Formats: sequence, structure tokens, C-alpha cells
Amino acid sequence: MGLKKNKINTKKMSKVELADYKKLEKTKSEVAKLRKKTATTLNWMDLKDVQPDQMVIGDEKHPIYVKGIRINPHNIFVDTEQDQALMLQGIRMALNRMDTDIYYGNVYSPVDLTRHINNLMAAESEEDDPTCYSMMESDLNKAKGFQKNNRELNFYLMIRNSDPKILAKDMETLFVSFRNAGLEPKAMNKKDFYYYLDNQFDSPFINDYYFSRGIFSYENQEYVNDGDAVSLVDHTDNFGDYGDALMNIVPGRKEIQRSRIAPLGIKVNENDMRIGDKYVTNVYVAALPDIYYLAVLCEYLNNMKIHLQMKISRSNIDIAKSLRGDFQDKKQRYQQAV
Repeated sequence: MGLKKNKINTKKMSKVELADYKKLEKTKSEVAKLRKKTATTLNWMDLKDVQPDQMVIGDEKHPIYVKGIRINPHNIFVDTEQDQALMLQGIRMALNRMDTDIYYGNVYSPVDLTRHINNLMAAESEEDDPTCYSMMESDLNKAKGFQKNNRELNFYLMIRNSDPKILAKDMETLFVSFRNAGLEPKAMNKKDFYYYLDNQFDSPFINDYYFSRGIFSYENQEYVNDGDAVSLVDHTDNFGDYGDALMNIVPGRKEIQRSRIAPLGIKVNENDMRIGDKYVTNVYVAALPDIYYLAVLCEYLNNMKIHLQMKISRSNIDIAKSLRGDFQDKKQRYQQAV
């Protein structure tokens, strides 16, 4: 978070560039104070860092690493009963292979049509027929419009461990198991973690703090020597390496001085919690009923105001031992009856 200060030859700058350079340095100093203030108010969070392929939670002495997979939604109701049974069996087997807890989350994120749009643009550039070109242009506009106005539901399955080697092994098992179940998993990347945290906290400022975007983007800006000239470079991550780049909204420099977005805080009341300027009500459900129907949670998944959290734990019941106990009990009761 922040850049090493480069030695800049200010003599090469014009008066306008020199004035902008001084303003930027002053702004970066103010942002540094805001970051320090924000770090103090966010001490209640376990999240410490977000890396390209994992999150780090816990504390500096005992860090816990979090990795996961992203699964695209699948409408099981369009499948035949046989295919439904096969998929459910595949998911059951995948979960039973895991020896660690699995943390589940669902996130609405922009539809990723990058590959489709790139293919259309490539085909369009090589098309000579005006009619075909017009049709491709229409399809391209429709795809961009759909991407702009719709959100895609993604499912995240995450695991954690304090030992990176054990986590890597568990991650491989998780990925292969769900791939064998026919669900086409993808390893979570930094952009996925960005969407996940944005959905969980519903506070753009928290994401800006951890990803050095928004008001913290000034930390990523610097003047560099470019031959005989000096140029301004912005190193803010736009996540373009993971698909479509995300727009970064940077407040004006005066916003930093009069900003009310910090400090953030958490307050626990009798019937709700307050995180920043949002009120949150939590409902804890210990387990699903023994008998339930398919898509029992769809009503909650389709409500963007509800953030559904779920932890899947391996049962500590020894099924074989339990069955042997039942058998012995029934055998004893039978002998007594005879």
C-alpha cells in the first residue's frame, strides 16, 4: 500500500507540472493520515490482506490463509431426474472428500462476457460484407448492453488453514472434486475476492482501503523521469488481468479534507448491528431440516438484500459405529422378545 518515493528532477518540470507535483505530494500525505485513521477503526475486522490468489485473516503472528473456487450457477430444474440425481451425488461425494470446513458465499457480480465480446470484435475486424458487419455490430452492442444492465450470481466455496502447504493440498482436492461433479470450478482470484468483500460489507470504502482504490488511489500515483520529461503514472490495479477492467472512481482532492466516510466502526445493539452507516440484522440457523426440497434456499439467494453465509462441516459422527450400535440394540431387543 503506497509506493517507494522516486527521486524526481523537478528542474525538468514546467510551472504547471511542478504545482501539480506539489499538490499530489500533499494529497498523498493526507491520504496516508486517512489510511492510518481507517486502520485504527477497522481493527474489529479479521481481514489483514488480499493477495492475487488468497486472503489473509487473523493477526500478524498467527496468519490464516483463505483460498477458494468460484462456481457458476446451474439450473438443476431443466435437467432430467436422472441428471439431477447424478449431480447431487457428485456434489455429495465432493463434500465428503473434504476433511476441512468449507465456507460458502454467493455474490452478484457483473456478467463476464469478455471472451464473447473479444471474439465478436476480432470477427468484426476481418469482415468485409456490410450486412454481416452490421449484424456483428448489433450483437456487440447487445452484449455490452446486457453486461451493463445485468448481474450474474456466482457461488464461492472457500477453505482456510494456517499452513500454506496443507491449504494448497486441500485446495487441489476441492477443485478436482467439484470438477468431477461437473460444475466447472475456477480458482478464486483477486477480482473474485474484491466482489466477495464488496458483497459482504456493502461498503465501497472498505474495499477501497484494502485494494488501494477510490480515495486511496492517490497513493498509487507518482511522477517518473521519462527521458527529458516527467510524466504522471497511476499504478492502481483495475483487475484487467482477470477479465474486464473495473472502473475506479477517484474523489477530488478536496473530498479528502472534508470527507465523512471515516472513521468507520461497528456497534452491536440488542436487535441489530451497525457497520459504518448500515444497519444489519442477523439470523442464525444451526442446520437444515432432515427433509427438505430442492432449491430450499433460492428465495434468499435471489434477494440481493440478504447475504447468505453458510459453513459446511464434516460430521463428527462415526456412521459405521452408529450402525453397529443400532444393530446390536435391535438384536438384543429381538432376543428378549423371543
